Amino acid sequence: MANRLFIGFLLLLLLALLAWGGHWFLENFERQTKEIRSGYSEAARRNPLLAAERFLQRLDLQVESLSGRERLKSPPPESGVLFVKDLGPSLPPAQEAGLLEWIEGGGHLIAGLSHVPDEDAAQNHLLETLGIHLVERPSEDQPDADSPLEFVMPEVAEPIQVSFDASRVLRTERDDMRWAVPAGQDFHLLRLAWGTGRITLLSDNRFFNNAAIDQYDHALLLAGLMQGHERVWLLYSSQMPALWQIAWRLAPQLIISGSVLLAMLLWWLSYRSGPILLQGNPQRRSLLEHLQAAAEFRWRQDRAVGLLESTRRQLEHRWLLSHPALQTMDRPERCRWLAERTGLSALSIEAALYAEQRQDAGLIENSVIQQRLLTALHPDKQRKDL
Repeated sequence: MANRLFIGFLLLLLLALLAWGGHWFLENFERQTKEIRSGYSEAARRNPLLAAERFLQRLDLQVESLSGRERLKSPPPESGVLFVKDLGPSLPPAQEAGLLEWIEGGGHLIAGLSHVPDEDAAQNHLLETLGIHLVERPSEDQPDADSPLEFVMPEVAEPIQVSFDASRVLRTERDDMRWAVPAGQDFHLLRLAWGTGRITLLSDNRFFNNAAIDQYDHALLLAGLMQGHERVWLLYSSQMPALWQIAWRLAPQLIISGSVLLAMLLWWLSYRSGPILLQGNPQRRSLLEHLQAAAEFRWRQDRAVGLLESTRRQLEHRWLLSHPALQTMDRPERCRWLAERTGLSALSIEAALYAEQRQDAGLIENSVIQQRLLTALHPDKQRKDL
């Protein structure tokens, strides 16, 4: 009985501690929501119109974001709004005619112009057809870049504010515009009818990007441009995708297999097939060994004929310098003159200095004769370098 009372007392004490701890936690802590910015997602970095896409989807519109020029080259079969962030270069005539036919059937083309062409460069052919040009605005005519432009939008009671780029404007001589946003004598926005459809051109549309669509009345302008249609195609890049992007979209398995194969090939090429050879210190040879090797090489190449000819030229040159009278003599006279002063025969001197060396046995004899000729030239020196 006493044990049960003790256990019950402990349970009541534990419940009291838990209740007091819960009360203290609720009194000292409160739930709060904190927003932490983690930067743009991969989809937002790839698609600058992602926020515009999400906004239009909340308006119950069927929106599709695309990259490339396929929708410009081959418009969709049904009517809708084709929003092009950058109109880009001219289309081929047949494809441009198809785009205008789609607009004439009820489509709405909204195109931004990103690049002002040079004076000598051709403008987009579609703009030439419409008689509209994108030009740089003189700096003295530009308003304050930080202040938005205020204008009236159809079917909107109050004026709206949009941050257009003040340095670029649209210029045209047409007077049949359905709607225009003026910028002095030029325009920032032009809309004209084309059959049962419409074409809207913007001097720039950077205010529809992810970072700017929530500023001023940019979202309201985008919603107003989409009126009358339920389908919207957003072309956030009119440039042709890179080859690797097309290959990845059409054959990702091939890209992965090729990458794995390339990695295995590089690994196989870096793998050695035998033990590492030890690089020992080469033994240094003496000068006599080097001379012996050089002599053997020359002997294998031309049987020392080249060395013999070099020695002949040097020896004859030295005799001619020491005795200029030899320069006026022909070869037989020189040999006889040298024989008289050296005690050698004229035939042996001619063989040592001029005769063709045909036998290896005569090389030693000719070398001895040349040595004696050198000694006779300098009797006070015993040179042995020949």
